[in-house]
Amino acid sequence: MTFEAEQYLVQAAQSGNMLAFEKLYFETKDFVLRMAGFMSRGHDAEDIAQETYVRALRSISGFRRECRFSTWLYRILLNEAGRVRRRAHVHLDFEAVRE
Repeated sequence: MTFEAEQYLVQAAQSGNMLAFEKLYFETKDFVLRMAGFMSRGHDAEDIAQETYVRALRSISGFRRECRFSTWLYRILLNEAGRVRRRAHVHLDFEAVRE
């Protein structure tokens, strides 16, 4: 997809056009899922990818279009993968708390 076509879809998605966001999704989903799998070593990859798109949809209005959509989406993906990784490292020992 050309940069101009991508920018057009982003602008339409920012105006509330869900079909435009869906097109952006289909253009990037393989990359996002592949990178989520790489970042998580296969664990939670689908959850990371899904949450990446949820966060992107919620914040698309703030996307300033200074870079490609895929670059912006990748940054969201990195943040989400990091959040999942940090959450996975927090283990509470409830047995120790009871004592």
